[in-house]
Amino acid sequence: MTENKIDYDYMEIYSHSNQRQGAEYFVNFFQTIQQDTEFGKKNKGIIEIAKTPFIPKLIKREIIYQGFKRLLMPKGYDAYFIYKNQEILGHNAFQIHQNEKALKVFSVGVLPDYRRQGLATVLQEGTIRYARVLGLERIRIGAGGDKKMIGLCRNLEQRSEELGIEPQENFWFKIIN
Repeated sequence: MTENKIDYDYMEIYSHSNQRQGAEYFVNFFQTIQQDTEFGKKNKGIIEIAKTPFIPKLIKREIIYQGFKRLLMPKGYDAYFIYKNQEILGHNAFQIHQNEKALKVFSVGVLPDYRRQGLATVLQEGTIRYARVLGLERIRIGAGGDKKMIGLCRNLEQRSEELGIEPQENFWFKIIN
């Protein structure tokens, strides 16, 4: 796997972790999203809640936590977090489509102080391993025209043999067991 430029303590799936800590991370993450992007348009309501200054952070965190638990988890949504000193440094959010035997990554984020150190790549590698453990056959990394995400996908394509994946069209990868 990749030789990391930064050390980290561990990675953890959101639904198996301290979900309130994850929700607090997502409150901060949603505050940085531009509403004119594709992701911003699809998540307008939650972004507005995260950015509203008069809603206390504790309430924002609870709204995101309960929304994830009640609305998103039952639909196969989850995220991979990467930690250092009990702090979440970044995430890889995805949805599992059991009927398609596929996992679709729709959001990748790393805190500004930790960017350009290989964490997004480490998160993708962990997600590929997780998909393999679940018996899924394909994974899609949603690049959405973002140059950094396209570069990340190209990196995965170049390392496909090492990662046990086979590149396909539109940033899909077949998982080779």
